[in-house]
Amino acid sequence: MHEIRIQRLLKITGAKLALAAAVVAPLVLGLPVSAGTAVAQESPLTLDEAIAKALLHNPDAEAAQEAEKAGEARHQQAVARFLPRVDYIESWNRGDNPVFVFGSLLNQGRFTEENFAIDRLNHPEAVSNYRSQFVLQQPIFIGGQNILGLDGARIGRDMAEEGRKLTEMQLIFHTLRTYFGVQVSAENLNVIEKALASAQEDLNRAQALFDSGMVTEVDLLSIKVHLAGLKEEQIRAKNALEVMKAELSQTVGEPLDSEFTLLTPLEYREKTGTGGVVEDLVVSAMENQPAAKMKSLEVESMRLKKKMSHANFLPSVALQAGWQSDRESFTGDGGSSWVLGLAMQINLF
Repeated sequence: MHEIRIQRLLKITGAKLALAAAVVAPLVLGLPVSAGTAVAQESPLTLDEAIAKALLHNPDAEAAQEAEKAGEARHQQAVARFLPRVDYIESWNRGDNPVFVFGSLLNQGRFTEENFAIDRLNHPEAVSNYRSQFVLQQPIFIGGQNILGLDGARIGRDMAEEGRKLTEMQLIFHTLRTYFGVQVSAENLNVIEKALASAQEDLNRAQALFDSGMVTEVDLLSIKVHLAGLKEEQIRAKNALEVMKAELSQTVGEPLDSEFTLLTPLEYREKTGTGGVVEDLVVSAMENQPAAKMKSLEVESMRLKKKMSHANFLPSVALQAGWQSDRESFTGDGGSSWVLGLAMQINLF
């Protein structure tokens, strides 16, 4: 199921790569980028592979998936509150307490006329009692707490599901940003290095002109200042590239020093569409965006908790039944009995 979900997410991602690329580029560094730019690294990695790795190995995605499973388990637990509860109890007791001895002998079917003797009633010999017991409890009415509890569990399950979707969407976007961010950073460094080489050539020519007395020292110094600024930008660009590479490695669950050949280029395409697209996107986001759905479910949960607080003051009625076998030894013969009843509980204060 997890692999099928990843494939579906990848199909959705592939269909929107053009739009995502146009959005991601300015978000990464705000720099222009050439179409088809790819960074030559060691391990080949496509965008789909990067997203699949992130969804499989990123701790946030794993945590969201486990939270969804926990929500489903709590929902099943809430459903179980409608079913009868049956417990099996095995116990052993030994003592010479008069009430315990009297009751144990009766339950075991070993009570005789001799046990009515005053001395034996007051000072009985110690006896053992092995008890096997089945207990059944079936709620009949508990003020609607089981129904409200089921609704609450459903809301919790749906919130966990939307939380998982939101985490996956954020992880996919983060993968897009870091994947193309490496390419943008590499291209930015390439542009700066070309500008640096050009500035060095300008400095060499200016130095020659200065030595021949054709330009002033001010002209020479201005080029040197420009060259120093480009060297500073080069250092910053190299650092930005290394940071983006490490962030991509972390996102896909690989060591921070991993090197990749990014096979999916960042290409810019002109925006297509007609008027009113933004309004449609806003409506779609409010209806389908996981964060918006989670807020709606959160409001519903608060209303449900208010109802549950009122239900706690309502009476509850439950059916109770039991069967037990009492014996002097674990494998010996003894007596058995059963009981059936109704219990009602009302909170007074």
